[in-house]
Amino acid sequence: MRIVHKVILFTSSIILIVVGMGGYLAIRWQERFLAGVLREQAAQHAETIKKSLRHHMLANKRADVQWIIETVGRQEGIREIHVFDKKGTIAFSSDRGNIGRRIDTASPRCAQCHEAGAKPSLIAQGGGAARLLTDAAGKRIISAMAPIYNEPACHQCHAPARVILGELEVELPYDPTEHLIRTSQRTVLALTAALILLLSLSLGAFTQREVGRPIRRLIEATHLISAGDLSPRIAHPLEGEIGSLAQSFNRMAGELEKSKAKLDNWTQELADEVKRATADLQEANLKLSAASQVKSKFVRDVSHELRAPLASIESCLQVVSEGYAASVEEQAEMVERARRKTRFLLRLVNDLLDLGHIEGGIAVDRDQHVRIDALILKSVDGFRERAKQRGVALETELAPQLPVLRANPVELERLFTNLLDNAIKYNRPDGKVRISAVVKAGQVEVSVSDTGIGMSAEDLGSIFQEFFRSAAARKHEKEGTGLGLSFVKRLVDACGGRVEVESQAGKGSTFRIRLPSATV
Repeated sequence: MRIVHKVILFTSSIILIVVGMGGYLAIRWQERFLAGVLREQAAQHAETIKKSLRHHMLANKRADVQWIIETVGRQEGIREIHVFDKKGTIAFSSDRGNIGRRIDTASPRCAQCHEAGAKPSLIAQGGGAARLLTDAAGKRIISAMAPIYNEPACHQCHAPARVILGELEVELPYDPTEHLIRTSQRTVLALTAALILLLSLSLGAFTQREVGRPIRRLIEATHLISAGDLSPRIAHPLEGEIGSLAQSFNRMAGELEKSKAKLDNWTQELADEVKRATADLQEANLKLSAASQVKSKFVRDVSHELRAPLASIESCLQVVSEGYAASVEEQAEMVERARRKTRFLLRLVNDLLDLGHIEGGIAVDRDQHVRIDALILKSVDGFRERAKQRGVALETELAPQLPVLRANPVELERLFTNLLDNAIKYNRPDGKVRISAVVKAGQVEVSVSDTGIGMSAEDLGSIFQEFFRSAAARKHEKEGTGLGLSFVKRLVDACGGRVEVESQAGKGSTFRIRLPSATV
């Protein structure tokens, strides 16, 4: 057996003896304490009941005395209540079957107060004492005796004499207390055993840590170093030769680890460079793939938008060239239809070029000072004749002294042209278009509102996408590129502004453009 194990065994034996004695004394003290508490409760019950019965016994109200005893006797924690007369006979009892039964004064429960062979008599002194007894059935009980005297107030009318009216006995069951004592004993024993175990384990751990573990750690660390692991250290080396050896071991391991760390750093830096280059390449591939998908979608959309008008132009020219149009009027109508489609294609191409300029970052002079009020009025004047033809009223409301904007006037005019064109095109007869401009929080807010067909909530999330036209817009107006609002959104973003839209189907739309002023 190792010396460490011997020390642990010897110390554990001492702990077992000391803690065991302490546990035994605690159990005995607890038993006496709980029994004393139960005796005190029995004495208090007897004193309280005695005061309640005295008046009724003086008045000879036997029924009331019996009722009180039965009522109190039914309370939890009370086993039985008796009142003895001068002959030792039970005069009142919580158990009516005991009334009239005489108690043998020679029994162990009476021997403490009566001498052996004495005639039955009431206890004339003391009272209220509680004792631990064993009844005829062998069960342990707590019995408290209390003599009931006549009241001192009676002496005012009667000769002063202390008369005993009866002897009260209150019995409390000892079983619950005994059960509690046994439970407490088991608890104390369990705690004592746990404490002994805990102290023994603590002592063993302490001995192992202070004596055996440093040497074992040194041996294990040496094995790890030989296996190539340079991280182990002796955290708490002992004094003397073992301590010096542990310090030397730590210094040696530290130097080896520094050398290995430098090599690992060089390796990690190279791996990080490769990882970053790989990530950049993957990101570039993803962007290239996304751009390719966008390009393919854009080509499909443009092809789709160009196909229908080109087919219509070809059909009109074929009707004219092959003589299907018999009259001059029919030929003129076909030529005019082809011309309208040509103008539509021209607008589509111009819109695509404008979008390409904005998205491609082509240099545009947006550092020019522009009077926004003059530009709005110019744009409105250009649409008055068209609005009149469609029966739409144009209104303007411009705040005085609007600040100057820093932007490109051609692009801004195109922006307002797109908004006004849509507001008139998708309006109803006798409708109204209103354009206003105010200054809010250092920005110019231009609003274009109409009383036209409006848009549904589902369409609002897609109106700024290229070539998007809602079902209501296609039904109301056949021709349209679907690029006007896309241009508006891209241009406002390029100018550092913001565009918002509110619309309700069948009631109209309102577009709000916020642009920073040149003084901001």
